[in-house]
Amino acid sequence: MNKINLDEEISTKGKVDILIIGGCKNIIDVVSLVVLDLKRREKVSRVGICNVTNKNDIKKINSYFETYNDFNTRIEYYSNDYESAISSFKPGDVCILSSNFKISMCAVNQGLHVLSIPPIIETLEQHSLLSDAAKSKGVLVCADMNKRFNPMYSNAKHKIKDSGQMNYFHSFTFVDFDLSMKQTCYMNANNIDYLIKSIGPEYRPIRVTAFSSNDLVTINVIWENFHTKNKSISTFSSSCKNNIQKLSYIGDNGVVEIDTSDDILFMKYVPDDDGNFDGQNCYAYVSIYKFIESVRQIESGFAVVDSFHDSLATIDSTYFTTAILESSIFSLKNSGWPIEIKH
Repeated sequence: MNKINLDEEISTKGKVDILIIGGCKNIIDVVSLVVLDLKRREKVSRVGICNVTNKNDIKKINSYFETYNDFNTRIEYYSNDYESAISSFKPGDVCILSSNFKISMCAVNQGLHVLSIPPIIETLEQHSLLSDAAKSKGVLVCADMNKRFNPMYSNAKHKIKDSGQMNYFHSFTFVDFDLSMKQTCYMNANNIDYLIKSIGPEYRPIRVTAFSSNDLVTINVIWENFHTKNKSISTFSSSCKNNIQKLSYIGDNGVVEIDTSDDILFMKYVPDDDGNFDGQNCYAYVSIYKFIESVRQIESGFAVVDSFHDSLATIDSTYFTTAILESSIFSLKNSGWPIEIKH
């Protein structure tokens, strides 16, 4: 029996077209760069960008063509009319966007696979509606939880599993640009997803409180072990003023700590000595690449959407993350009022 080379088989089935929507910093600095390199690597065919109207943002995207070798693809720019942009793409293509329920639904209804800058969606009601629509259309909908692919976090996750039942977890996240209080809260999405992934399905969040002070947002979550009924606490802090990125986990059998304040593994923008883009091994790149390759497997008939609930942050595997973030926003608006999460 002949062995099948999966990568080769998928490549022969064709490339995906990608529509990028939104002008947030992550879209400009990371997503557009990764997609252009995937185009160079012949993983992607057509590239469209919608709702990026700031001249400096367009100038930065265009600068990639001058910075790196072989970045010579044509980009189709669309105005703010996302519906027309989406309708120009065919079912099976990809839409990458800043979190937005209406745009995500429009893309899913067109039959596009969707990757969202976290959070994947803002409320549990929207979460359920988008999940149902994705199932109906048979498309993959995920959040770009790139810390899943950070080697330091991946190593720590295995240590956490060996450290016994959770007693306490704390993470601190930082970005070097100003955000609204709501956006600062959403910065914790990656670390919330990471903790859920690390401690496993036997834990569930039962109470959330959130506070803000001087550009700092802190979310406290009480967790219950489904089997033992033991309680534990996690604290997620985010800021655009303090350059700290770290986490600590205290379990019954040990402590796990990592510090990524000097986050050199996120993305590499400096080209190699020959002038080529050299960031393919950085975790921000890997996260997007894994999603695109998953879509290519689905569209080539080598996988189904349900194949990726463990490896990717799919809409069906991020219910608790949405519940915590929605509760956090409500608590913030109500002076730290505790919000119970019903199960």
